[in-house]
Amino acid sequence: MTFVLLLAGCKKEFTNNSILVNSIKTKDGFPNQSFNWETQTLMMQGVAAGPLNPSLPWSSQSGSYVNANIITDYKSNDGWVLVYNTFNPSYYTANAASGGLYFALYNKYRGLLRYYLYVPAGQFGGGVNIQHGLSIYLGTGLTTTMLNFDGTDIVDPSATNLSFTKTNNVGIAQQGGWYDMQYEIAYDHTFSSAVFPNLGIAWNSRTITISDIKINGTEAGTETGSITQQGNNGLGSVIINGVAAAAEIWGISDAGIAGSRLQSAASGGLAGNLTGFFSGIFGGYSNNTQEVDLKMNSTIALTGTITTPNSLAPNTFVFPGESIASGNGSFPPLYTSLLGVFNLNDRPIVNVHTTTSSVLVNDGGVLIPETQYLNVYTVNTSNFNSLFTVNPAVITSASISNLKTQVVLLNPSTIYGFQPNGNRETIGNYIAYTSYSALSTTYTKEHGPQPVNSLAAVRVSFDVVPTNGAPKSTIVKTFFANIVNI
Repeated sequence: MTFVLLLAGCKKEFTNNSILVNSIKTKDGFPNQSFNWETQTLMMQGVAAGPLNPSLPWSSQSGSYVNANIITDYKSNDGWVLVYNTFNPSYYTANAASGGLYFALYNKYRGLLRYYLYVPAGQFGGGVNIQHGLSIYLGTGLTTTMLNFDGTDIVDPSATNLSFTKTNNVGIAQQGGWYDMQYEIAYDHTFSSAVFPNLGIAWNSRTITISDIKINGTEAGTETGSITQQGNNGLGSVIINGVAAAAEIWGISDAGIAGSRLQSAASGGLAGNLTGFFSGIFGGYSNNTQEVDLKMNSTIALTGTITTPNSLAPNTFVFPGESIASGNGSFPPLYTSLLGVFNLNDRPIVNVHTTTSSVLVNDGGVLIPETQYLNVYTVNTSNFNSLFTVNPAVITSASISNLKTQVVLLNPSTIYGFQPNGNRETIGNYIAYTSYSALSTTYTKEHGPQPVNSLAAVRVSFDVVPTNGAPKSTIVKTFFANIVNI
């Protein structure tokens, strides 16, 4: 994504694709430029040979490669605000901020940060893709869970994810155009005490060449959306011959990665029957009522080679909500409230209560007594309520309603006459049993330890209802839980 970039004081030209890269200017001279993205028809950017004025990504003939399912989703009434922008008629490309020509919108009702990157014509040849992601750099003693929601479909709130990587499946066109990159941000209230540059965000990017990559037998170029992986921000050539953790889909996919299952999950989610997925955002904007972002724990078999012709300069940001150290010279974002809709401050608790009884089991025509274990799993609601935290910036213009939690048992052992009363779901490589209320399992066995499940989660769903009458967003997120015997 970092195209036509600058490194302060010295110029460096990569031999591959001839990309000019200079140092990060977001922190020493180039404030973000405000503009009305809803009414403006052209982007303004000065260049040495004359102005570069591409149309907005959603305009006709704009050269847009933004996914069709989200191309009309940019209205301020639906929660979008402008955060960053490097287009400015007063500056020239040779003096542009690191990261190239882009602007970023944030949706305060869905917690989505979306970059629109413009690649001028002739920057790349055919066969080049964009690999990108966010990473956090921290000062001593600092931590944040802000990136915990992306790159994974089951969140561990007791851990810290400091980076993730995505690969766009749309190759960069020779004639240039617009490309979208979208990230889901978790609300972290501790970020309000952070000071740049002691804590900051880097937008990592590189160009890659994908050679004969297939995803579950489908050519990568025919897929909708991006492949997402936690971590893996290291640079260099990568041979992929294994599995990716999650697939991120913009809109309902009708082909490719478990297409029918995605359709089923989306339909179920919109109907209130949240099955078949762990993480998703539904509805939320006026021109569409389908999901905006759906992550699946799909086992995605990847075969082929990814090479990295260019490691591009990272772009560091002062993130919304943090302050700037005195004398640092950095410029704040255009939106200054903390990002993210909600978060859990720690792992929730799933209580399990076990009772035993003696039953007669037919063993070769002979009835013999055996012990039957009944395990009843429930979400510890008082614990959950103490952990569930909503961003105050959301509450100023929306309400939270229809909050629900589900017990999720993951990959339970089915030996010894296992009988659950929950709903069975197959999600990627997980077998899950779920229930909105109590979920019980019955085991019948003669000897051995108490058969309590070792892996559980809590699936959370709620609606964000804007007070201005805009469509609601339904957010679903699943968190690993601690199992406590009571």
